[in-house]
Amino acid sequence: MTEAKEFSLLYESVGRALSAWSMVEHHICDIFSAVIITDRNLAVGYAHSAFWAVESFHGKLNMVDASIKLRCRSDLENYEGLLLEWATIYKRAREKNNSRNELAHGTVMSFGNYAPPEIYFIPSFFRTLLRDVPFTMDRRPKNRLTAQQIDDRTRAFKEFSKRLLQFYLRLQKELEDDLSP
Repeated sequence: MTEAKEFSLLYESVGRALSAWSMVEHHICDIFSAVIITDRNLAVGYAHSAFWAVESFHGKLNMVDASIKLRCRSDLENYEGLLLEWATIYKRAREKNNSRNELAHGTVMSFGNYAPPEIYFIPSFFRTLLRDVPFTMDRRPKNRLTAQQIDDRTRAFKEFSKRLLQFYLRLQKELEDDLSP
């Protein structure tokens, strides 16, 4: 494979991963809307606008977390399972966001001292450069990623997105049942 083709392969892998991550955020936005809108006839545009106005993912996630906890606090007995599931999702979302950030703030690099030159994606390159490059003859950062490893993250983001969608559908049903006369 040519060097240009290897670069393209890594860039395409990063693009797929970041696109998969966008669905994670989309489903978290849906969860937020389901929690704060008690009248299903009200346009969800207000909730979506508020969600997307928050710039950081942690800010968005914390906003959803606070909303779910407030909405469910009046009937903790009935919502205990839902809140436990959300606590797990919340923790996983924070962890997975670190993987996303590494991709969003990394770079593709060629290590030409090898024959043939090796090309890798280096997550959060400049932030971790001095810490992660060992003082040995091997100058490649130890946290380097191949296209396959990035594709593994894409699959993980897609699986997490499916879990979020399932949670959203469960949440929506339980909250609607709660509002039924």
